[in-house]
Amino acid sequence: MIVMVLDAGNSIIKAKITRRERSEISFPHALQPLIEAEYKRILSRKGNGTTSDYLRVNGQPYVVGESAERFGVITPRYGAARYSRDYYSVLAAAALGLLYDRSQEIVVFGNHPPGDVHYRDDLMKAVIGDWQVEINGSQRNFRVHYVNTFDEPVGGLMNVFLTEDGQHYQHSA
Repeated sequence: MIVMVLDAGNSIIKAKITRRERSEISFPHALQPLIEAEYKRILSRKGNGTTSDYLRVNGQPYVVGESAERFGVITPRYGAARYSRDYYSVLAAAALGLLYDRSQEIVVFGNHPPGDVHYRDDLMKAVIGDWQVEINGSQRNFRVHYVNTFDEPVGGLMNVFLTEDGQHYQHSA
């Protein structure tokens, strides 16, 4: 089972997987949809046309992270608006594209602030399904077949208690 843990915090997006050389990524919580002409113009200026901040998710071009911050005013979403298919899922797809260099079937565990627990179903619905991600000049297809959530404080605690594989305790006591 291939698992990605996603922490879409208010300022930084962090994602982690096990058993890979590049097992953890982070980027500023910034997302901006682009129009096709902008996307093509920007990629053509990038020399070989590749950069990890510019990507397509299911055909729609976006810019994320530091490049999105330079693109204009960014307003992160909160509450129900955050856990939508056109926002949270795009951040999740960007993380998948950055972590995996080939198509995969994935399980995602996404966190949320304790006060957002009533949006957990929205978070799960936003991420589950098929995602086509074009990034760094190549395309990957991801099928997220299971999603679950956890409160941010629980994630922090598990990060201290569990080993790198997430399946054993760091200290038996």
